[in-house]
Amino acid sequence: MNPDVEVGDPLSNSTARLSICQADIDNMGDDNPRLQVKELLRKEGNVSRRDSAVSLNSFVEDDQAKKLTEKRRRSSVQSFNTTQQQPPKREKIHKRKLKKISQPPSLLLQLDKYKNDAKKDQNNDEGDHVRFPFKNLRSLVLDVFKASPGTRLKWCSVGNGEKIPTVCVCFVPGLQLEQDAKDDMEQQKPISNLKKFDELPFIYDTFPTYIRTLSPGNKDSIHSPLQTITNVPLTKNEKKTLLDQSKTDKITIRDLLLSQRDLEEHNYPLQLSNDLWEETQPPSTPGESHIYALDCEFCKAGNIHVLTRISLIDFNGEVVFDELVQPAEEITDYVTRYSGITEELLEGVTTTISDIQQLFLEKVSSEDILVGHSLESDLHVMKIKHTKVVDTAVVFEHNRGPPSKPSLRWLADKYLGRSIQCGEDKGEGHSSIEDARACLDLVKKKIVEGKLFGKNVGEVPIFQKLTKNPNYSGDFKSLWLGYSQVKEQASLNEAMNLTKLNLKSDDEIVENFVKEIPSKKFAVVTLRDLEFNSQWGNSPEYYTGDLDYDIEKSMKRTNDRLAKMYEALPDYSLFICYSQSGDPREMFRLQTVRRNYQRLEKEGYDVTQLSSEENWPFSKKELLMEKTALARESLTFIKLKVPEN
Repeated sequence: MNPDVEVGDPLSNSTARLSICQADIDNMGDDNPRLQVKELLRKEGNVSRRDSAVSLNSFVEDDQAKKLTEKRRRSSVQSFNTTQQQPPKREKIHKRKLKKISQPPSLLLQLDKYKNDAKKDQNNDEGDHVRFPFKNLRSLVLDVFKASPGTRLKWCSVGNGEKIPTVCVCFVPGLQLEQDAKDDMEQQKPISNLKKFDELPFIYDTFPTYIRTLSPGNKDSIHSPLQTITNVPLTKNEKKTLLDQSKTDKITIRDLLLSQRDLEEHNYPLQLSNDLWEETQPPSTPGESHIYALDCEFCKAGNIHVLTRISLIDFNGEVVFDELVQPAEEITDYVTRYSGITEELLEGVTTTISDIQQLFLEKVSSEDILVGHSLESDLHVMKIKHTKVVDTAVVFEHNRGPPSKPSLRWLADKYLGRSIQCGEDKGEGHSSIEDARACLDLVKKKIVEGKLFGKNVGEVPIFQKLTKNPNYSGDFKSLWLGYSQVKEQASLNEAMNLTKLNLKSDDEIVENFVKEIPSKKFAVVTLRDLEFNSQWGNSPEYYTGDLDYDIEKSMKRTNDRLAKMYEALPDYSLFICYSQSGDPREMFRLQTVRRNYQRLEKEGYDVTQLSSEENWPFSKKELLMEKTALARESLTFIKLKVPEN
């Protein structure tokens, strides 16, 4: 009892207890009330039951008072720390939902619900011949990895997609499998509707159904399915961000070199046609290389173009040589409006194309880089093979996109603010030196502005989108196996967590697939044995695979490779096998005829003098559309690898 508090004060007991701090209690010694209570409790015989109860109650009240003090102290601290929050409560998962998420992944195709949307997507009039658009396969990949939030697939349902360890898309062009023509409206059909080949047991034993697919493209051309699957359209905000970032990514002129596929696609000379052709040779000093810009002017000798002027300038814009050429053929049209060449200008000129070839080979080695606009035409007329090329008609894009090409005059006006080829309007023709300098300046500006400068930025690599996907936690790694000898930008692939290998045969591709796939989430693979042996395209020089042109043997080899790849995939992986099944060769031939006809017409040639093979009447236009529709016919096989019990 505190002696300073009067007896009878109603607050005396509680006030006395609250006024005693721990230090006071410690200093009391034997007068400590808690010790006194403890001592009284020990003396059972000397303390009455009532006194013990009173002393114990006092001790309990002391303890309650202490707790009250602590509570007030905590309240006071919390009042100064208003930002402190209570830990979130763990959400209680319903039993039904818990059971659902504990199930393995699943995939259910529902193409019957998607039929009408697919018909609209084709944007053409094909009656009942509805096909499944190829780009939906890209949507499936993005959906599995939750990389396209807010979108929902109408044609399939993926359950617990986050548990799918790997998605593999395999391209196998050339599976020309005969189909049952009945029920043409059906996109998804049982595998039994395909004529069975003994060389393809993997296809028939693994996939219960197949999907009749439409390759990407339009009425008279096919777009690359590989580019469609590996590129994702961007939103407006994504485009702006990408362009800003591109300016900070440094590139060199070697990043703009045409790839082997580019050279093939744009009809660059890749072999010596006859003894009149020459090829650039290695430099006398190993490792030495230069950059030149080239432009030529042509006249016509009958149905062919002949070289009449050639200009070569160095990287500083200085003229290396500028020569007029007297062709061996008789000129029938000087095309002065474009070439600037007249009969008077060539009078007395004795320089031949052979002289030009030797002069060119003295200046330009196989390691030097040629810059120009649609240089395939110049090299063909010069009869020169050279593969290190930067083509401003390719590295810059037309507003409409491929296959349209921008004109050099338009590029110079848009990106250099420069008017060139003004002599065309006066009938005086172009200046090859002026055009060569414009090409060189365009390339220089592109190197400064970044690789996306002059491109229709609308897409981003799917590998980049998946790697930077905020809805996926973990180290996302991708694999890309295909054919090419172009050196990739290592830093770009590293940024996308992408292992990209350019190989020389299907066997090499499968071998590397088996080795790399255990650590990868997404893979894109191309097998081309069937394509090359079906002679749908020319195999590259570096190709080391079988070329026996025996379709049955090629099918068997392809079947075995697909089986090995499927076996190497982890359980519950998603395997997508896509094959262009329509023969594209006649479409390619007609496209070449059309391209040559349009070029001659643009250059002012009298197209009425062309032969029936070279002409482009309306009937050929209709035939091209027919052959393109056939070439776009494709087959898709989809399988979730469920382990056998």
